Amino acid sequence: MSLIVKYFGRNGLAKWAFASVFVGSSVLFSHAQESAPKVAPMTLEQCRQYALANQPAMAAANLSAVAGSQRAGSLNRLGFAGMISREVPIRKQQSGWGVSATAAMADQAALDTCFDVNYTYLSILYGQRQLAVAEAAIAELTSLRDIAKTIVKEGTRPDVTNNHVEKIDVMLLSSRARRDEAVGGIARANAALREAMGLPSGEPVQLAVTSFPTSKQVPDKAVLVAGAKNQRGEVVASRAAVEVTRWETKAQGVGFFKFQAHTFASGSDLHAIGVPLPQRSEDYLPGGVAPEMPGSFAGKKRDRVATAGIYAERAASVAAKTENLAVLEVENFLLRYKENSSRAEKLIQAAIQADKLASRLKDKFDPRSTKVSLDEVLTTGTLSVSTMLDANEASYRTLLDLATLERASGGAFRLALEWPKMTP
Repeated sequence: MSLIVKYFGRNGLAKWAFASVFVGSSVLFSHAQESAPKVAPMTLEQCRQYALANQPAMAAANLSAVAGSQRAGSLNRLGFAGMISREVPIRKQQSGWGVSATAAMADQAALDTCFDVNYTYLSILYGQRQLAVAEAAIAELTSLRDIAKTIVKEGTRPDVTNNHVEKIDVMLLSSRARRDEAVGGIARANAALREAMGLPSGEPVQLAVTSFPTSKQVPDKAVLVAGAKNQRGEVVASRAAVEVTRWETKAQGVGFFKFQAHTFASGSDLHAIGVPLPQRSEDYLPGGVAPEMPGSFAGKKRDRVATAGIYAERAASVAAKTENLAVLEVENFLLRYKENSSRAEKLIQAAIQADKLASRLKDKFDPRSTKVSLDEVLTTGTLSVSTMLDANEASYRTLLDLATLERASGGAFRLALEWPKMTP
């Protein structure tokens, strides 16, 4: 059952959705009238809550829920006309399932919105972490370059030549390019975070934290699969569509002397839910199947009923495909999580060891002694930087996998991050 329907009931759905849309829309209009307001430093959870109240996509999903509830309510308010019609009770059943579908998609829109914020917020922190590594490398190389130039000038070590100075210059250029990449990535991620939160363009979002979080969560496959099957918005909506099309077979069987009859599709948008397109290439990705129902059926009653039954069977196939794709997604990202988590653990250990080795050799480097070569210092320093960058990326991808599992499981799995204690 949809979280919205569960907590607000079918009758309270319209009131809840209207209130949430009104609040979000009023904030949006106030923002539009102001010029790029500055936002106080925000935690990840604060950004998520702000996005749920201000993201236009969230407002659109809520409005769809309002519209579905309004259509269902209009049938209940037909009065005497609804009592004498044999078709109206069937249309009421279909509208009820339609309300369930739009409510489920509103729930999924909330999870999608939170994922967008998670992704962009963590991307900013990841970029800042990579930037810190690049800047530290630049400072280290600049110091080594000065030492190398002095050695060459004074001739205290024959094994250090101008070739080493030029080599360091090349490494400096590479590190500065890496720094520029990190700066650009942070800016792009911040712009994306503003959009995900529903903020107008302007001042960058200030993060209340600067340290990268960790997570000790171990997702349970059974919970993920059950969530994908029973809580994922697209799956719930596709099952509701099956019930709607089954009721259509009954709707086509009422009335006499009809040679053409409208279907529920004449008063609804079957394609409101996006269907992922397949990618049949090196990056293989199976696609979904779009729902289908004509706006009307022509012919005798028995033929219309038979045709509606065929479409009902097709709807069941669409629902089965949708469920399979949802399960595949959680299984895929669970495997990615395990892979990236294992990589991150090993790379962090490697980065720590590489940093200790680089620091030890640098401390032992003597401008007047050949005991430790400059090549050794440069090699171990480069190794330390590269392993740290790789460790940061693996840690970042691990957290993104967990964030994806929250969305893909329909909220059955909840992302829980641990922030360093020194971070406010």
